[in-house]
Amino acid sequence: MVNLALSISVAGVILIGILPLAMAIPYWAGNASLTYEANYYAPYVDYRLSQGDKPEWITTSILIYNYSGVLYIIKTYGSTTLEFHLKRDGRFVDVTAEIILKNVNVSAFLPPGISPPSFWNESKVISTKVMKSHYPGFEDWKWYIFHLRELTIVGKYRIRVNDSMVIKDGTVYGHTMLWDDPMNPLTNDSPFSIHPLSTRIKSVQIDNDNVFRIRNITIEPPTKLVVTTPYSYNLTQHLRKDFLIENNPYSAMIFRFDASGGILLSTFQEAPDFWALGVLSASFVDEYSLYQVEVKGDKFYLTGLVLENFTTKVESTGRDVRYPRPKTGLKWMFYASIAILAGVLVWNLKLVGVGRR
Repeated sequence: MVNLALSISVAGVILIGILPLAMAIPYWAGNASLTYEANYYAPYVDYRLSQGDKPEWITTSILIYNYSGVLYIIKTYGSTTLEFHLKRDGRFVDVTAEIILKNVNVSAFLPPGISPPSFWNESKVISTKVMKSHYPGFEDWKWYIFHLRELTIVGKYRIRVNDSMVIKDGTVYGHTMLWDDPMNPLTNDSPFSIHPLSTRIKSVQIDNDNVFRIRNITIEPPTKLVVTTPYSYNLTQHLRKDFLIENNPYSAMIFRFDASGGILLSTFQEAPDFWALGVLSASFVDEYSLYQVEVKGDKFYLTGLVLENFTTKVESTGRDVRYPRPKTGLKWMFYASIAILAGVLVWNLKLVGVGRR
C-alpha cells in the first residue's frame, strides 16, 4: 500500500505540473511576436477610383483613439501595421503593442480654449489645418487636422493565463483576440467581451477543407471562424458639451483563427485588446487581399487586418509559410501523463491484489 500511495503521489505531481501548462494558454504564447498588416495596394486604390470613389474614402484603417480625454479620428491611407510582443510572467502574459500607420490624417473636434494634446512625433507632421465648425450648437468649436507621414501608438496590457482575459489597470476588457486556445477553445455562447461592451460567442465554424491565403502566406486547414453576438455603441466627445463622434447601431466582432495552433489569422474591427490600448473603434482593409477578392475573384484571400509574421522561441514562421498541424508535444505530454497515472494505478492495484493473496 505504501508503494501504491507513493506511485499515486508521483503520478499526481507529474499531472499537476503538466495540467496548468496544457490548459492555460497556447504553447507559443509565453514568448512570441505577432505582426498584422492592412496593406496599401495602388492597383486597388486605382480600382476604387475607377468606380467613382473619392481618394479620402480609401483607407487601410480608421481608428478612434482616446488620448487624455480627447477622441481622435485617425484615417490611414498608407499601410497599417500592428505588432504584438508577448512575454509570460507567472499568471499573466505581458503584451507590448505597437500600431504603426503610414500617411495618416489625425483629427479632433474641440471647444474654444482647448488645444489638442499631441501623441505623435512632431518631425513626422506634414501639415496642420484648423477649420471652423458648421454644426448647429457647436459653431464656436473647431476641427484640428494633422497630416503625418507616420504615426506610432505604443501601449501595454496583460492577458490573464487562466482564462485569456485582457486586463489593463484593473479593468477586465474580455477575451484576447490574439488566440483561441485549442486546449480551451471558444465555443457557442461562451463570454467574449466584458467592458465597455458585453458580448458572447454567437457562431463557431470549423473549416477542414479550404486553403486560405494572405499576401505571402498559405494557410492550410483547419481554420476556425468565430463571430460574436451583435452590439451597438456611440462614441461621444465629452468636453463642455457632448458631441457625437461615431454611432454604430449594429456590429459584431469576427475573427478567423488557425484551429491547430490557435493563432489569430485575420479580423476586421475593434476587440478587447484594442480597448485596453485606448482604441475605442477600429476598422481595417487589406487592399492587396481585397483586390484579389473583388477584382481577381479569388474568394480565399483573407481580408481586413491579416497576419504578416509570427515568431516564437518554440517555433518560427517566416513570410513564405504553410501552417501544419502543431507538433508541440505539449498536448501529448498531457495525455501521456494521464496514461502514466492510469498505468501506475492499474499496476499497483494488481500488486495489492497479489499481496493479499
